[in-house]
Amino acid sequence: MSKFKAVIFDLDGTLLDTIEDLADSMNAVLVDAGYPVHDLQSYKYFVGNGMEKLAFNVLPTEHRDEDTIKACVQKMKNEYAKRWNVKTRPYEGIPELLDALEDMGMDMAVLSNKPDNFTRIIIKE
Repeated sequence: MSKFKAVIFDLDGTLLDTIEDLADSMNAVLVDAGYPVHDLQSYKYFVGNGMEKLAFNVLPTEHRDEDTIKACVQKMKNEYAKRWNVKTRPYEGIPELLDALEDMGMDMAVLSNKPDNFTRIIIKE
């Protein structure tokens, strides 16, 4: 019997490889605003601290004011709602791990800085 009763996972980059859908969504926002886009590799350094920080990181330096960041975040949420599950996949072995933990009677939870509505939808899938 395990001495642990529960496991808490992060979502993006731990359970799921979401980087391509995040990058595609934000790049769509940037294109729409007339800003340069970034390659997938760059997004690996841009993500991880919430959408506001992501917007700050991808915007050109001269456009990192509060209003532009807020607008970018809102547009990103709209874009991500359209494509959050196009390329997102669990990492290898994750479904089996979750099944094994469930079979052990382990309680599981997800803690994420992703907006709550997206997190709940993704977990249901």
